[in-house]
Amino acid sequence: MIRVFFTSRRLTAGCLATLLFSPIVIAGESPELAMLSEEDFFAESPIVLSASRLTQPLNESPAPITVIDHDMLEAAGVIELTDALRLVPGFQIAHGSGGEQTATFHGFSDQHARRMQVTIDGRSIYNATFGGVLWSSIPLTVDEIDRIEVVRSPNGSAFGFNAFVGAINIITRHAIEDRGASLSLLAGSQQRKRSIGRLGGQFGDVDIRVQASFDQHSGFDRRNDDFRTGFINLRGDYSPTLRDAILFEAGYKRTDLQTGFPDDTVQPLRLKTTDYSFQQLNWSRQLEDGAEFKLQLYHNRLAAPDRFRTAPLSELLGVPPVAVSALFGIPDQPIDVIQDLTENQYDLDLQHSFRLNESMRIAWGGGIRRDEVASPSFIDNRDPVRRDAARVFVNAEWRPTSRILLNAGVMQEWFEHIGSSTSPRLALNYRLADQHTLRVSASRAWRMPSIFEQFTDFHTRLANTGQRFDTLFQSSGELDPERIDAWELGYIGRLLNNRLLVDINLFHQRIRRLIVDVYDTQLPDPIGDGAFRYINSGHLDINGMDAQLQYRPTPRTRLSLALSLAKASGEEPRFPDLLEKTDLADDVPRTTLSLMIAHRFSDAIDASALYYYTSAFQWRGEGDPVDGYGRLDLNIKRQFDIGNGGKSSGHIRFVVQNALNQPYDDFRPENRFGRRFYVELGFVYH
Repeated sequence: MIRVFFTSRRLTAGCLATLLFSPIVIAGESPELAMLSEEDFFAESPIVLSASRLTQPLNESPAPITVIDHDMLEAAGVIELTDALRLVPGFQIAHGSGGEQTATFHGFSDQHARRMQVTIDGRSIYNATFGGVLWSSIPLTVDEIDRIEVVRSPNGSAFGFNAFVGAINIITRHAIEDRGASLSLLAGSQQRKRSIGRLGGQFGDVDIRVQASFDQHSGFDRRNDDFRTGFINLRGDYSPTLRDAILFEAGYKRTDLQTGFPDDTVQPLRLKTTDYSFQQLNWSRQLEDGAEFKLQLYHNRLAAPDRFRTAPLSELLGVPPVAVSALFGIPDQPIDVIQDLTENQYDLDLQHSFRLNESMRIAWGGGIRRDEVASPSFIDNRDPVRRDAARVFVNAEWRPTSRILLNAGVMQEWFEHIGSSTSPRLALNYRLADQHTLRVSASRAWRMPSIFEQFTDFHTRLANTGQRFDTLFQSSGELDPERIDAWELGYIGRLLNNRLLVDINLFHQRIRRLIVDVYDTQLPDPIGDGAFRYINSGHLDINGMDAQLQYRPTPRTRLSLALSLAKASGEEPRFPDLLEKTDLADDVPRTTLSLMIAHRFSDAIDASALYYYTSAFQWRGEGDPVDGYGRLDLNIKRQFDIGNGGKSSGHIRFVVQNALNQPYDDFRPENRFGRRFYVELGFVYH
């Protein structure tokens, strides 16, 4: 069902409140189902805004988009945020450790999936130091999410740098939707215990939501990776006039993660702490004739101290202690590894969208950004390394005839130490018939080198003197951004009286100037015979098809199929001389599949079954080759009325992951994922 947002935000809020806070009925038809007709459930395509910064029906978007709404998240029984992305064609999800997740699109990734931009309410959470997203550090729960829009295509023209193979836009719920109080308790496998508490209310014209959470578990059985985290966040929504809307969000999260291995001489067992905080301010003003002005300002901060001491050099090298003095001219002693990291990101974005005439709409604007990273070991500098960037963009939608829609967009960006880049896209949507659209598009996007890739001078120091000793990574500082060129042919249509949505996208992607690490024997290294450094070399081509089908045979039943077929070819060098190369064909899985069947029973019971399959492929970095696996998850939820005039309700949910108990290697052999059970108990007071 499409939500229609009126010019008056207060009027919209009232309509939403009427829907959301009506009494819950357990037996028989719920009021929501009684009020809504089949036409409401099988309506037109949802409205999306992530592909071009213009609000568009799904079938008029210049790129393929998967929309995961709040109801779908509920039906799937999603526990980890990354598990929601399993419902998107072409995504692979894994755990670097028990508490660290990674999500990549069409493979070709290590624990830092660097080629996907991710935003929450427009705020980028892309990590500047290593690239990718630190999912475990995000102060956000699934309950707060209104919907997730996943652009399954290079989206540099709208999101800019690092929206390389696509973009994920997470949109949270308006604070008015969560008035009252709620408490959720979850327990189960891995000695997991999670609690989420929420308070919401109205203070004058301001709607406020405050949420806090605590989560802990014991990680994988074969590893020492206990995980403990807690966070608090705040959202405020204020409409000072009928034309203005102000959003303020802030949050803080602390994560303690056990890492390393017992009795390991190089990576000892230790506790690693990460502190993450953010502040965000959005202001939008509705102008005449549907035009709109938006201003966004945010700050992200990450602090992750990590210091440990190795075994003595003699033990590391397997030589007598006296040999250390002979080899290096120093007494036998341990090595100190200092991996402290502090990162700050500041961003300002302006956008103006308007209708030029009856057939053309335009969104244009620009922004500035600063990334600051300080690390005495990763970049051998206690003062922050700063990288400033600026951008301007324009996206236009032109409808020359009733059947033809042209979308054109371009983002121009300037990066300190790197230079400028241009990300264009051109797409033509042709309406074959009502509810049937053919789309052809071409695009280019860029991935900027992470600060670690561009500036790293990663080394260790002697424990006794603090003297620099061993170099692990060293960058020349002369890196160019990676480039992707993509061509796509897509079809989106609705069949069976709008009950069935079919979205098929054929694609060809050419990735050039890959940023890869090579082992350089010419770099100084007292212990070994060289160190790693980053260069631009190698290439990757991916051809394939992504398809999603969403079928609603009845208002109570939902089926969703996501399928991706891909074939990759390419190579990268292992050494700077470029003579010995590695084949990249196995870095992209041939097949990724997810299937969800969900049904709402008349007695307030919701149940779903989800099947995921990923064929064998190679994880990069610290990951290993993994065999193909299939996994069945089951979810059942029972709602009940507590009383209090219908103001209080509750639910109990049971979730079984990998229900058939077919264990598989998740990212690496130590991460063995077997059957898991969880039970959740929740209470809501309106």
